[in-house]
Amino acid sequence: MPRLIPKSSRWTDDEIVICWATFTTGEYVIRRGMRIRGSHPAVKACPAFFVADGTADYELPNEFSLVAPPVVCDDPLAVYIPPSVPLEDSVICHTGFYVMATGRMIDKGASLHKDDAVVEAHPEYFHTAPRPLSG
Repeated sequence: MPRLIPKSSRWTDDEIVICWATFTTGEYVIRRGMRIRGSHPAVKACPAFFVADGTADYELPNEFSLVAPPVVCDDPLAVYIPPSVPLEDSVICHTGFYVMATGRMIDKGASLHKDDAVVEAHPEYFHTAPRPLSG
């Protein structure tokens, strides 16, 4: 699969660059507008987050263009996923979300166990699974 962002840096070590969107490499937090040298480890690791020094504000990339638009579906049956856990122990996700800490995407309609770590950390995204009226 081809890479969308080149791994090698296009900046020379002595060149000054400006960060156009706040991000973290895990070791460093780089804020929007920060000016650093091309030899910095964050520039080497994530060259796509930087532009040449002196770039006008209106020429900077729009960080909000990277966010995917929300998926809107009016038909609740269209997103139903059969539960993979027992009905009495399951909860249903009513709003899809992304867990940054684990890199896990929880889709709308996903059925999870009520004791799952994601459910305990984010209970506002879940509701009790519907139960049949007759046993």
